[in-house]
Formats: sequence, C-alpha cells, structure tokens
Amino acid sequence: MQRYKDTRLEYIVNPQNRGPYYSFGLFLKKARGRYLRALCADDVLIPDVLEEQVKALSRFRTVGLVNCDMIETDERLENRRLVRFYPGFENGQKVTAYALHILMNVIGGPSNYMYHQDAARRMNMDDSYNYVGDLKIGIELLNGRDYLNIDRPGFYYRRHGATATAVATTELSRAEEWFRLVKGSNQFCHLTCLRLLRMPLSARRKRELLGWLVRHLFDRDSLRTSFQARKKSWVNLNH
Repeated sequence: MQRYKDTRLEYIVNPQNRGPYYSFGLFLKKARGRYLRALCADDVLIPDVLEEQVKALSRFRTVGLVNCDMIETDERLENRRLVRFYPGFENGQKVTAYALHILMNVIGGPSNYMYHQDAARRMNMDDSYNYVGDLKIGIELLNGRDYLNIDRPGFYYRRHGATATAVATTELSRAEEWFRLVKGSNQFCHLTCLRLLRMPLSARRKRELLGWLVRHLFDRDSLRTSFQARKKSWVNLNH
C-alpha cells in the first residue's frame, strides 16, 4: 500500500483482528464515493465490470444494488467454474424472500455488487453474523429497493479452506444464523421451516418452528409461496 501515492486513498489498519464484517462497517463509514464497492482480499476483479455496474446504477434509479456473477477458482486462480446468482431485474423484497425461503445466498457477497453511498448509510450493520453475513448485507441494501444483475462474471473468487467463513463457523452456528436471519426478516414459510428443522438447531428453536407450521398448516398464501420458491429454485439455480 505504501507504493500508492494518491491522496484519494486512505489506508486503515485495525489494532486487532475484528473480523470481516467489522471492517466492512468501517469501510461504509469512511468511504466518500458516490458509488461503493468492496473487494475481499483474495478476490480478483475482471476488467470493465466496474464500468458496467456504474452505468447500471446510473440508469436504474430504484436499484439498491447492481450484482454480477463470479468465476470460482482454487488458490492459484485455476480450475475455474462459473457461478451464477439471481438473474436480471427484480423487486428487491422478492429476491430477499426467495433467498430465505430456500435458505441459499442467491445474491453473493460484497465482492459481487455495487451500490449508492446513501443506500449504504441506511444499512443496519450487524457484525454478529458470520456465515450468512454476506446475505444480511445484501438484504439490507435491497430494503425498499430493486435488484439488478448484469448477468456476467465480474471477479474471480478464490475458494480455499482458510476463508473467514470456514474458520469462524460451525454447523451449529450456521443453523442458528439462518434461523435468526429468517425470523428477523419475517420470512417463515412451510419450505423454510422444513429446511430449518433438518438443521442442528436447539430444541427451543425447533419447537418454535413446529408451532409456526401447526398455526399455518392450511395457510394458502404460505403454501403457494413455498411451492413457487421450490419451483423457481430448479429453474434459476440448476440450469
């Protein structure tokens, strides 16, 4: 970093490791640009993706974030595989509901998307999340806004065993985070409850899920929502 002599750059070092989401919150407070975009340390941008995302944000004023797909690689940027996220233009709340109904991050992480500074200022950052922290950020940015994917890969994502998610989470903590996120977003449906019940949650959490299922067993709207989410997951994520 010392090689870059540019007054627009600010280099900040935390006195101790506070985790990626603490640092992301600090970035949101410090960033001064009209458009914001994070890039995790081991990811690599693909040329022209920034230009495309800026154009999209400028054109579609209701969009909370402009997403892109990614190319997953190993530590040496080899063995490449295209990974797609929720495609096209969509109401942000529908994207949020879909992700939480099937318990899958269909938005990606901060390395995927670009957004307006004012949208970032309204975010409610919660660095207690680890496993679903990326999805939580995306949901916050989409609150009351639309979603757009430029439907092309924008960066190389290096997958390895030492990522913060792999190191800092367990099967139990991941299940608990999914439950908290679904409940906090008020996105329970039959499909979500059944998926959560298969996870290693506490007995108290499972009783709460079973209680919801009993109360909404014949709720047509929830049944329709679950069926649509199940059907859409095969159409969008398994092509």
